[in-house]
Amino acid sequence: MIQASEGIWTWDAVDSADFVLRAYVCTALGDMLGSAKLSGHAGHSAIFGDRFTMTMGARSSRKKGAKAQYYPLSPPQSLLYNPDRPEKYDLDNLPKRSNQQYWDIITALGSAQTKAARAAITRESGISRMPLCAASETFLHPSFFPLDPFH
Repeated sequence: MIQASEGIWTWDAVDSADFVLRAYVCTALGDMLGSAKLSGHAGHSAIFGDRFTMTMGARSSRKKGAKAQYYPLSPPQSLLYNPDRPEKYDLDNLPKRSNQQYWDIITALGSAQTKAARAAITRESGISRMPLCAASETFLHPSFFPLDPFH
């Protein structure tokens, strides 16, 4: 697809002429796990698993290593299980991810010197790597990875 976006000489039988065909990947779809792999995000069990917002996930346990499993606006007993998370999110004013924030995080991941530094960036942002899809001229985060149509 990268080669196709740069242009491929093609024969047009109707006009009996050559032309440069260009094609672009415009979106990438998958279920929750597939979308995480395609988009380079940490996934649905990460603290920031939502591709579109910076809404923190909620834990339902205080056990060490308990993962965020869902992203409610106001989880029950939030102060007990999620003391570092805002107690409530306003649905009309969610903290959205921007394209610029995304690229700043990708830049930070690229310049991280250690595996531990990369892991810390992923924990804080929910982004684990630059996706292959970023090579497309149409790539714009997060709209390139729409909502999961399967769930």
